[in-house]
Amino acid sequence: MKQLPSQEKLLERFSYNPETGVLTYNKHYYKSYNGRVAGSVTQKGYISVNYKGQKYKAHRIIWMMMTGEDPGELTIDHADRNKANNIWTNLRLATCSQQEHNKKHKGVQETPWGWSVRIMTNGIRRTVGTFKTKSEALTMYQEQCVLRDKEFAPV
Repeated sequence: MKQLPSQEKLLERFSYNPETGVLTYNKHYYKSYNGRVAGSVTQKGYISVNYKGQKYKAHRIIWMMMTGEDPGELTIDHADRNKANNIWTNLRLATCSQQEHNKKHKGVQETPWGWSVRIMTNGIRRTVGTFKTKSEALTMYQEQCVLRDKEFAPV
């Protein structure tokens, strides 16, 4: 990951409302941009912001602004899986593995015998069981995810 500008420089350029998740320009080269919402939504659903000719993900800028720490190789996970929801309580520091676990029902699939639940732990995929209904399978998958992933389990 590219290094973020300093917290001081970001606080000079942007304002952030932790309750709404909105990042706005304080001081922009084009004065008409001051007070406007910063960034645009990318094809992957993230908000991307330009700063001095470089593109950065808004949630990484927000993390630096709020904590003073560059997440470096770690990721910023959106707990609710909405990549454009940058409300402060929705953002959390995560490893790539933890962020990967915060995905929706990837271990549940329909088979000719019912609904199969499989879960990957430390690179090893194991079958939890087969269930008559999708609802039962999703419940079991959720329970297994909570055991494995704690707070990063999909909700």
